[in-house]
Amino acid sequence: MDKILEKRVLDVIQQYENKDLFWFIKNSKIEALSQSGPQCGIVALCMALNSYNINCNVDILMNRARELNYTKSGEIFDIEFLANLAKEYWSSLQITLLSLEDDNLQISNLILKNKLVLIAYDCDLNFEPCFKQGVKAHWALITGLMIPVEFDQSEFIREQDSENNFVYYQTSIEDHKIKTLNNFSNSNLDKIFVICRHGKSKYPGVWSLKKLLDSNKQLKFIDHQKCNNENFIKPKDGDLSKSLAKKF
Repeated sequence: MDKILEKRVLDVIQQYENKDLFWFIKNSKIEALSQSGPQCGIVALCMALNSYNINCNVDILMNRARELNYTKSGEIFDIEFLANLAKEYWSSLQITLLSLEDDNLQISNLILKNKLVLIAYDCDLNFEPCFKQGVKAHWALITGLMIPVEFDQSEFIREQDSENNFVYYQTSIEDHKIKTLNNFSNSNLDKIFVICRHGKSKYPGVWSLKKLLDSNKQLKFIDHQKCNNENFIKPKDGDLSKSLAKKF
């Protein structure tokens, strides 16, 4: 774990220092890429593709998105555009569109199974999720998560003789551990945190999963003053609730 991520993880753990908790942390190492202009979705997708050793180039992906009429300036206001772009770039990858209406804990289960998740949300000044009804829409790549486990029930993940109150995994996890961790997730959604990459910072963010999901679910409006018709491709009726909200 790099120093910036470790500091942010420890900041989260300290919020619950009076509770008898042990933290399970799973994360995939992703090389950061920076966006130029409003190309956050394309950059987030490129980071995900690179994690599979695909050697994605942002400029090439951007040009292809323009050819497909998915974007003009780098904006991606429809999650299906990103999915189709990923499938075209590397057809053998398993790309799946899912709905948050089905189950809030799908994301934690996917991360535990070594998957990556792309999701749109409203981005605050500190890059964390906020609630602006879509006018601050941004893309993030979820690479990891933190799940709290009651300490007296944490033997199945604790390392012997460890002095830390957390364990950090970058490798695959056994199925029986995933099942047990999912059970803890069901009763601790408010305390689950996700580790995210995005194009506005070279450092990972550690955010509340619930806050990120709630931010995604309220996406609806585009900032029409900033996003004019000449330079941006907007969803039908300009309604993000149909193209981004409740989807990942």
